[in-house]
Amino acid sequence: MHLTKKEFFEAINLARPLLIIFICIAHIPEVKGYISTSDQWLEFGSLVPVFILDFLARGAVPILTAISGYLAYHSYQKRAYANLVREKSIRLLWPYIVWNFIAICVYWLVFYNFDHEIANVSQIVDNVNAFSTALLGLNLNMPINVSTYFVRDLFVIILFIPFIDILTRYWSLTAIVLLSVVAVLWQVPSIVLHIGEFRETILFRVDMIFFFILGYILSRNKILPKNLSTAFLVLSITLIVVVGTLVSMCLSYFEPSASVFNRLRLLMGLFFIVMIPAIFKLLLLSQKTKIGSVLNFLSPYSFTLFLSHIVITQLFQYVFWNLLGWKENGKLPFLTVYKLYI
Repeated sequence: MHLTKKEFFEAINLARPLLIIFICIAHIPEVKGYISTSDQWLEFGSLVPVFILDFLARGAVPILTAISGYLAYHSYQKRAYANLVREKSIRLLWPYIVWNFIAICVYWLVFYNFDHEIANVSQIVDNVNAFSTALLGLNLNMPINVSTYFVRDLFVIILFIPFIDILTRYWSLTAIVLLSVVAVLWQVPSIVLHIGEFRETILFRVDMIFFFILGYILSRNKILPKNLSTAFLVLSITLIVVVGTLVSMCLSYFEPSASVFNRLRLLMGLFFIVMIPAIFKLLLLSQKTKIGSVLNFLSPYSFTLFLSHIVITQLFQYVFWNLLGWKENGKLPFLTVYKLYI
C-alpha cells in the first residue's frame, strides 16, 4: 500500500522546511563535523555534530533534488518548454541573483561600518569582473551566497528537461545515463565546460542530475512512497540511527579527504532516498504535534530561509564570535550553536 497523492504532497510540505533546516545546520560557522581537530570518534558529545552535519544533513540536498525532479515532470506535462523556463526563471534564477546581490550589500555594509571583511567583499565592490563572479557564480567560483549554488544548478538541470523527458521514456537509456553520472561523479564532483582557454562551471554538483532524474522517473511511472506499517517505520528509524552512528564513527576515525567524502555523499544520498517512505510517514504522523505545526508554519517561508541563511549565519558569527567572544567548544560545539541561536 502506498501513500495517497494528498498524503504525499502533505509530506512534501512538511519535509521542505525540515530539510532546509538541516542545510542551515550544515552551514553553521565553526561547527566542522568530522574535519574538526577536536572530535573523538568514541566520544558522544563530539560525535553528535558529525552525525547531524555529515550524515543527517547530507540527505537534504538529494531528497530536495528528487522532489524537484518529481514535481518537474508534472510541470513539464502541463506547460510548454518556453513557459516552464520562464516560470523557473522567475521562481529560481531571479531569487538566486537577488539574494546574492543582498549578500554583497550586507557584507559591504558590515565592512564599511565595522571594518570586518566577509568573503573578500572589499575586492568585489571595486571590480566589475569580481562583482559579476560573486553575483552569478562565474569563473569556476561559487556565488558569494554560497548555498544558492543549489538553485543555480537546479535551474540549469531544468533547462535540459526535454532531453531528460526523452531519456526517461526508456529504461535502458535511463540506466546508461545514471551509470554515466555515477562514473563522472566518482572522478569529479562538478561539470566544467572547457573550450580553449575558456572554462566555466556548468554544474557545481553532478549528483544533483542523478537524484533529479530519479525523482523524474518515479513521477513518470506514478510511483508514490509506500505507506509503512508501525513495525517497518520503527525498523527504518532504527536502521537510520545505526547506519548514521557507524558512518559518523568511521568519518571521525578515518577523516577521509574531500574527494573521498564526495563519493560517500552520493552513497549517503542514495540511502536517504531509500528511506523516504519512513521519513515521510514520520512527518505525516507529526502533523498534529507541535513539531508538525512548526513545520507547517515554516513551509511557505522555507525557500526564503534557504536563500537567506548564509547571510544570517555570517552576521551571527560576527556578532557572537567577534563582538561577544563566544568561540566553538571543541568537544560540545552544539552547545555554542544553542547559545548562538537562543
